[in-house]
Amino acid sequence: MLESQNIPIWSQFILDKMEEEEQKNVERLSSLLRSRSPTTIFFESFFIILIDLTALVGNVLVCFVFYKKPMLRTITNVYIGALAISDVLISVLVMPCTAMIFIKGEWIFTDVVCQYQGFVVLLLAWASLHIMTLTAINRYYRVVRPNVYTKWFSIKSSIVMICSTLVIIIIVIVIPIAGAWSHFTFRPGKGTCFMTFNKSFKTTRMVYIAGVVLFYSVLPMIIIFICYYKVLKTVKNHTTVIHPSFKNPLQKREQARATSMSVREVNVTRTLFCMVVGFVVCWIPVIIVEMLNSFLGTASLPRGAYLCYLYFAYISSALNPIIYGVMNKTFRRELFSVLLLRKTEVCLS
Repeated sequence: MLESQNIPIWSQFILDKMEEEEQKNVERLSSLLRSRSPTTIFFESFFIILIDLTALVGNVLVCFVFYKKPMLRTITNVYIGALAISDVLISVLVMPCTAMIFIKGEWIFTDVVCQYQGFVVLLLAWASLHIMTLTAINRYYRVVRPNVYTKWFSIKSSIVMICSTLVIIIIVIVIPIAGAWSHFTFRPGKGTCFMTFNKSFKTTRMVYIAGVVLFYSVLPMIIIFICYYKVLKTVKNHTTVIHPSFKNPLQKREQARATSMSVREVNVTRTLFCMVVGFVVCWIPVIIVEMLNSFLGTASLPRGAYLCYLYFAYISSALNPIIYGVMNKTFRRELFSVLLLRKTEVCLS
């Protein structure tokens, strides 16, 4: 039985009015997208293409260096590599569609492409957020509870965690589609296709979106905050001073090695923390817009709000390799060595 048949008449009337208002808002945003000036079209498209190229080149370099340099294939870098792969897929499969829409001013692809793009957008966006969460948990155990770290974390177990997370995300996305509750439709404000619930399942939509926002946005953010709060607190209290009382050369070497390892962990923690800060700053506007949409209705906000939403979401894909390259000296050194080696090989050939 359809959900609408079990809703009181007054509730159905409200839902119908919301549906009518949403349709008007979608038409308003479609009109604004079509009627932009050539200057606006140029700058909006230019920034999307710039972000796309930055994300693609930066994340491909991260993946390439990890592939060429076995010394960088650490447990922590498994998560960074997974993030880079996710961002490469976004820059290849999602952003070009948005760039074309911003240039043309309307959806120019088939409905099949819309279904594919909407699915990929949700999958990769949620995957990035949850990989960040897994990275925070990994860092928590590495710094705060090192005694159990090796028991729970290895390269193999980290890959299993990431793959399991992806499977769960796919199931969560597929459930409403398989149940005929929803499908993906083009959203002119966001310039991409997003999940739209069928008219008969408006209540289900609110419950689903509330659950998704809680478990796939708010809860991961809370976990990230708690983990890094404890990590930074531990790092702050940690001392790596070499005591002058060590006269024995062997003791000095052991202490120096321990200190070096400590400094490396602190540097890795700082780099990952900066990546998380950048990620959270980019995704807070996205979460706020989605929450407002769930309560006020689809396409209810000004077009400028959706543009900020889109740019911040895409910038998050380009930000990680920049932060990682600037703050991680080892990665930067290995990147230069790989690039210089390639250049030398080309010259010799």
